[in-house]
Amino acid sequence: MSVKKEITDKCTEFVCTDIRPFETIAGEGFAALAQSFIALGVKYGQVSAKDVLPHPTTVARNISQVANTLRDNVVKPDLCNCLNKWGGGVTTDMWTETHTQTSYIMVTVHYTADD
Repeated sequence: MSVKKEITDKCTEFVCTDIRPFETIAGEGFAALAQSFIALGVKYGQVSAKDVLPHPTTVARNISQVANTLRDNVVKPDLCNCLNKWGGGVTTDMWTETHTQTSYIMVTVHYTADD
């Protein structure tokens, strides 16, 4: 079996087993993760994936930091540039979560970018 076919089969198994969108495997984040695994194998040889995969709680603890960095370094500058150049539309939505009675407000900005 070719390497490409083996990877295709594993990707198919992944999206079926974990009920993930097909596009998951096309994302930049997934490609970066796969590249990290390849580099790890090159550096250390055969390793168990279970030994290197973090626990979901560990990933959850890192989400805010990564999201804040992406927001500040990517989203905000792109958003500001587009809104200053072409303008845009803003919509809001407010709701209260019934179990904890926590109130939320969501702001959605619609804009067009060069790309």
